[in-house]
Amino acid sequence: MKKFICIIAGVLFMLSGMLYAKSPLIQHFIIHKGESGYDTFRIPTVVTANDGTVFVFCEGRKDSSSDHGTIDIVYKTLSGGNWSTLQIAASDNSNTYRNPCPIVIDDKTIMLVYCWDDKNATEKDIMEGKYKTRVFWMEFKKIDGVWKKQPGVEITDQVKDSSWRWFATGPANGIVLQSKPHEGRIVIPCCHSSANSDNKQKYAAHAIYSDDNGGTWNHSSSLEWKYQTDESTVVELDNGDLLMNSRMQDSIKSAVPEIPYRGISISTDYGNTWKPAGIDYTLTSPLCEAAFIRYCWPKDNPYGRNKSIFLFSGPDSITPLRVSMRVRAAVGDDINSPLRLDWECVRYLNYLEWGAYSGLTKMPNGDILCIYEANEKYMSSLGIRAAVFPLSWLLGDSQQTEQELSELNNDN
Repeated sequence: MKKFICIIAGVLFMLSGMLYAKSPLIQHFIIHKGESGYDTFRIPTVVTANDGTVFVFCEGRKDSSSDHGTIDIVYKTLSGGNWSTLQIAASDNSNTYRNPCPIVIDDKTIMLVYCWDDKNATEKDIMEGKYKTRVFWMEFKKIDGVWKKQPGVEITDQVKDSSWRWFATGPANGIVLQSKPHEGRIVIPCCHSSANSDNKQKYAAHAIYSDDNGGTWNHSSSLEWKYQTDESTVVELDNGDLLMNSRMQDSIKSAVPEIPYRGISISTDYGNTWKPAGIDYTLTSPLCEAAFIRYCWPKDNPYGRNKSIFLFSGPDSITPLRVSMRVRAAVGDDINSPLRLDWECVRYLNYLEWGAYSGLTKMPNGDILCIYEANEKYMSSLGIRAAVFPLSWLLGDSQQTEQELSELNNDN
């Protein structure tokens, strides 16, 4: 059935060829190296508000590409076909604001959850207990037709276990559950480090959640596994289970045959606890974040096949290099499979060039927007590139030619 849907989509794509003089994939940089005085932009994520406004968040690193120092969370919006100027979401002009994780709450509310560190704190310092990470959330409210930023609220004590040290939200987007009895629950994928009995830090994924639109928060238990799981992203499955897709932190450190791939875990209690489901061998990945979203529920399938569609993006490499950004689609949720999803359809956005952290969203017209870190004009510092394409192109049955792959690294 899944293959049949891909074939149908491929036929529709070929029939639509008269509308396109070339590939319908459109790419260009939306945030440039050096823009607004920032050295580097990293850690992008994206959501589409219910009014059709697209919010792109990322880290604006002031002085270098380093993970610590003076780092702001910045954003742009896309409305009416036009990108806004770069704006600041969270900053104190000195310290580190990182790991933006946005969530669409309702017609007039976008939530952003993020972390704060002292500008001198490296990840190693935090893991050794020399500094402490703080966690905040804030809202963007649509007031009189204009999106306005609201003050941040600290939730550190609610979402961090006392034994946890390093802590990271997302950085992919969070979700709002659609299934009863926890319809409306906000779930944010996270990860942390904690000291084990040998006093060595171990990374583990977990989630934080709120049942009252951010009024109060709780954290789940850690994902207990023989592997270390780091940056994660989560979707709600058809039956209300939650599926978490995680960066495997052992990718380089371990020689086990399961690496380098993505780790899959399942929550059957709406995010309270997590159990490992296995390794997804179709998702090769270096040590890197990835994006993972639900495109549609079965009733909204554009091909009328009553199947959910899920999307995934991340670098496609079996080496430590973060290169060859690709997007994948899975059609249907197979409850009889431990991993639940079968990633049959794949397209590359760039090829053998740098493509690292990414974000995904469904645009108002049904097209897909993938934003990702890329080297602009082969520079060493990063900007944020946007790729827009129709679902039919992703689900098409034809393979990308060598010429098409060679042209992917050029903006159009």
